[in-house]
Amino acid sequence: MWVTGLFESVRPSGEHEPLRTPRPFVPFHVRMTTPLTDRDTKQEILFLVDTGADSTLIEPTDAYRLLGEELFSIDFGRSYDTRVSVGVGGHARSVIEYAHLSTISDDGEYVGVILPILISEPVPRRPAESGFSNWDAPSLLGRDVLSFFEVHLDYYPRPVIALKYDWEAWNRWADLRYPGT
Repeated sequence: MWVTGLFESVRPSGEHEPLRTPRPFVPFHVRMTTPLTDRDTKQEILFLVDTGADSTLIEPTDAYRLLGEELFSIDFGRSYDTRVSVGVGGHARSVIEYAHLSTISDDGEYVGVILPILISEPVPRRPAESGFSNWDAPSLLGRDVLSFFEVHLDYYPRPVIALKYDWEAWNRWADLRYPGT
């Protein structure tokens, strides 16, 4: 089962900056129970494929679409399930929540995984505030999800990103998580 993504161009931030290589994105539906009100919610998110990210991370714009105003009630300072995410663009606190990520393969079959993902703290708290902001950052599909797929990335003759679902990876994960079942 193959899931084909798309490439989006990155606009130069300044007039003298050269064009950058387009980046690979893959759409997944994210379904989760909201952390505060136990409301079920679902939203399609276009994830940047990031083989350098340990975990899948939902950035504030996508988190707001998924959680609504409840995003602003999350205690990102709680100690039992908070992490600091560090990347090229800086660092931000995030909380760990279980989610179900799913998509439909190119041949119409359902593909899905359930695992903990990260929700990034909005900086600043609201998008209209000035200064550094992670509101424009893309959500990242990390190695936790990518480990269930073979990743095929090619830039020639045209950019192509494709994920092939790996049933053996699912079985290895299930055996580690639920031994003896």
